[in-house]
Amino acid sequence: MFPVVIYETAVQLFNFYHEGVIHQAMSHHTKLYRLVKAFDLQHRSQAYSIGCQLAYQGSETVITVSQHHYKVWVDVRSHRTLGKLNALGKAPTGGSNEGDGVPCPAC
Repeated sequence: MFPVVIYETAVQLFNFYHEGVIHQAMSHHTKLYRLVKAFDLQHRSQAYSIGCQLAYQGSETVITVSQHHYKVWVDVRSHRTLGKLNALGKAPTGGSNEGDGVPCPAC
């Protein structure tokens, strides 16, 4: 199974709160996805590689494309996703740990 690749303008972006952390998320076709990692345009192959790894492991995966970056997302309803995301560790060169979430300042 391969990740779906779509333009970022085709999704609805939002943030959600979970376990004391605010995460970036998006919705597409009635499904909700959590941001895993963001990549600069020149790191397209790394974004696609992580997307393929997650899809191969059974996570429903989407890669969004904009004029400035690629973002890898996974279905938030997948209970198996958390361990897979942690196994990815730090973002590769050119990647951003945006998907790691931001501690909630109000918590």
